[in-house]
Amino acid sequence: MVLRTTTHLYLFDLKLNKDAATAIRQIDLKQYAKRFMQCGLPVVKVGINFDVEKHNITDWTVEE
Repeated sequence: MVLRTTTHLYLFDLKLNKDAATAIRQIDLKQYAKRFMQCGLPVVKVGINFDVEKHNITDWTVEE
């Protein structure tokens, strides 16, 4: 998921029953930020994990 504001570009990767670090690794591995280099905004990577049993977010991390 991508969210562009006037000051930043946020790249979200959502996982189910994994961890936030896995989501960040996928953002890096797939080089998602490269696709938006020309926008000139700072990129913020956000990894989020949802837990099926808890029906909630159980892990998240943010990297600038």
